[in-house]
Amino acid sequence: MIAVLCLTLLITSLNEGVGHHHPGRSSVWPERTSLPAIPVAVLAPSDIKDALVSRICAETDAIWRPAGITFEWHRVTSTDVLPMWSLHVTIDERAKELNGGRAVLGWIPFTADGPQPVIHLSRSNAEQLLLRTPAIGDTTISGHETLVARAMGRALSHELGHYILRTKVHTPHGLMRAVRSSEDFFRFSRDGFEPSASEREAAALFARRAMGTGYAPARRAARVDPMVALRHD
Repeated sequence: MIAVLCLTLLITSLNEGVGHHHPGRSSVWPERTSLPAIPVAVLAPSDIKDALVSRICAETDAIWRPAGITFEWHRVTSTDVLPMWSLHVTIDERAKELNGGRAVLGWIPFTADGPQPVIHLSRSNAEQLLLRTPAIGDTTISGHETLVARAMGRALSHELGHYILRTKVHTPHGLMRAVRSSEDFFRFSRDGFEPSASEREAAALFARRAMGTGYAPARRAARVDPMVALRHD
């Protein structure tokens, strides 16, 4: 039986509009340039443009870099090469739903050994979430792609948190928060997506240990920890 941990996005209008950045509210963390980059393979369908993949990765970098965690991204085109990678991300076109009509933006499987090195993102659900968020008006094609990539990058950052921190636990605040507005995923400001001080320390320890040992956990039948959006009908 698959057990599911839900990070729920409430599709509501907030007082702070999408696209308004408040730099004074962002936390500033010291850079940790000595930590090795974590290599990640990204598998995406051929019709997904490199620009979208690059924006997803850039958003993820922007969230984790202030904590001293960096990634070495490699787009791959075949599932045949994935076993060569310790961690990979697959961008799925298919929509994924849980019971109750809730759509998933990202998910990572867990086993008794911990999180598996396989993260999935759903572009279809990110597109639907954007269309169903009241505060988002009509956008240009480029603007639409930017918003979709922003949401997927923030979903990926959360799932990477589960992988790096080696836990299914959600927190009341910050990157690992379990419930947030859908507008959080589209607004320009990244406030509320910061790893906590203890998470930054745990992530730094993981980066040092993982890159020193070539960490690549075995895969078994897995539970799933998804990032979920409630449909707005």
